[in-house]
Amino acid sequence: MQEKNSEKRFNTSRAAFIQSQSKHNLRVERLWPEINNRVNYPLKSALVEMVDQEALDLSDPLQCYCISSLTLQVARIGMESCVNTWNCHRISVDL
Repeated sequence: MQEKNSEKRFNTSRAAFIQSQSKHNLRVERLWPEINNRVNYPLKSALVEMVDQEALDLSDPLQCYCISSLTLQVARIGMESCVNTWNCHRISVDL
């Protein structure tokens, strides 16, 4: 995507992206696998199954809008649940 949108960048003399090894995983990077497993993948699986069963017509703009709005709301609820669960983890204090 970075390459496809490269002409929209202000500084085109620099590479659109840099690939490097992560030396320090930020807390949010450690959360992504859990978010994907608990929220994103189940939603994607449900949507793909609905398309496969022809329960959704993605060529219909009204259906796309409705399913998008509903999916965003369900994802928001899932994210809130994940955040609340994550916040209930005990934090160890090393003195």
